[in-house]
Amino acid sequence: KVFYIITDKPLEVSEYITDKLHYSVTVINARGGHSNKKKKMLMSVIPTIEYVRLKELVREIDSNVFFLIVDAYESSVRKNV
Repeated sequence: KVFYIITDKPLEVSEYITDKLHYSVTVINARGGHSNKKKKMLMSVIPTIEYVRLKELVREIDSNVFFLIVDAYESSVRKNV
């Protein structure tokens, strides 16, 4: 699953994903279409088996979180050479 997460607590959510679940997070600059406010959007690829756990714990960190979860059929990691 790919999580796109828009939260007022991006640091806390990102640290949870990286430190507790041991998955990487990409931080994307975003802007609200209606509010025009600058936001940070987090993107992370999470195995399906972890998705319910992440969804619940992100809501505990930020009860106003917005996220979109989509199926990922393939992902690749670029290794540093």
